[in-house]
Amino acid sequence: MFSDESKFLLERQDGRKRVFRRVNKRFVPQCLSQARAFGGGSVMVWGGITAAGTARIEVKKDSFTTLCETSRPLFDSVHYDFVCVTTESAESIVLSGFPLNELCSVDVSLGKRQQ
Repeated sequence: MFSDESKFLLERQDGRKRVFRRVNKRFVPQCLSQARAFGGGSVMVWGGITAAGTARIEVKKDSFTTLCETSRPLFDSVHYDFVCVTTESAESIVLSGFPLNELCSVDVSLGKRQQ
């Protein structure tokens, strides 16, 4: 299983705009614009592939709160179990790497298999 996501912002994260202007024209109304909080919005795009096929590309406006539901059919198609872990920073998927019929658990903090 390979999956990846990308975040696209409307504006740069540092909040600065790059404007070409003439000397002494700093406060001319045409050189000014209103600031937008949090980069003016963003879009997250997620996709994945396995030996069994590809996942449908998912586009989310805010965040991937439904990433587990999005990726579940793809994992089921290759008969691998996974654990979805929601953390403060992001939602992540941890693969156990073993077929569903084998009982095992994943120590998420260490990323190691336990019997």
